Amino acid sequence: MIIDCKKHKNGVVIGIHDSGIGISKEKLEQILNSDFIFSTHGTSRETGIGLGFAISKNYIEKHEGKIWIKSNAEKGSSVYIELPLKQASSS
Repeated sequence: MIIDCKKHKNGVVIGIHDSGIGISKEKLEQILNSDFIFSTHGTSRETGIGLGFAISKNYIEKHEGKIWIKSNAEKGSSVYIELPLKQASSS
C-alpha cells in the first residue's frame, strides 16, 4: 500500500493505492452509489458491513471535500480524497 499527499489548487489530495485484486466496473458503480450498501470479501477473506465508503463520503463532503475511486480489476485500486485548506483563525 502506498499513501501520498499533494497540494492541489486550494487544497490537498490524499491518495491511497494498493496492488490487490481491484474492483470490477459493476461493483465500483455499486460502491459509488450512496443509496446502495455493498460488502464483499477482501483479499484475506475478511468481511465488512458495507458502510465504510458511504460514511467516509458523507464525512468528507461535510468538510467540503470529494472522494473518488479508480480501479483496474486484477491490478489494484486507488482512493483519492480532496480536502480544502483553510486558514487557521486567530483568537
